[in-house]
Amino acid sequence: ASDVYKRQVMEEYFDNVTRGPGLWKWRHYFSVYENHLKRFRGTDVVIAEVGIYSGGGLKMWRNYLGPYAHIIGVDISERVMAYKDNPRYGRPDQIFVGDQNSSEFWTRFKQSVPRLDVLVEQAVMTAPATAVFATSARTSTSA
Repeated sequence: ASDVYKRQVMEEYFDNVTRGPGLWKWRHYFSVYENHLKRFRGTDVVIAEVGIYSGGGLKMWRNYLGPYAHIIGVDISERVMAYKDNPRYGRPDQIFVGDQNSSEFWTRFKQSVPRLDVLVEQAVMTAPATAVFATSARTSTSA
């Protein structure tokens, strides 16, 4: 293995986004994302991103994971409903609007999403919210 830094696919995508939906990611996450998610590229992975804000992350997931991925966005703002099936935002398959601190929200989410392979949390989950999600979704996630 070479000691030369190899630029990550996601980081390169991030650096090339100059227009369209904003993409807000911490640069040091890209190697973590790729390390854990590379096995899902080209598969029918079900991924949900919490805190989709301007929608650029949804397009990044589509670009990285491919056309067979089932991409789900979660946000508290109603305006994100415009992202569903929209190519400008990577054609996310489902969008959910709700409060991540609400156990009722995650119960409804779990009923609508029986399989979840990956959860990317982009918002700042509080400890109670994390517990709510873990309790509500644990039985519906795949290994």
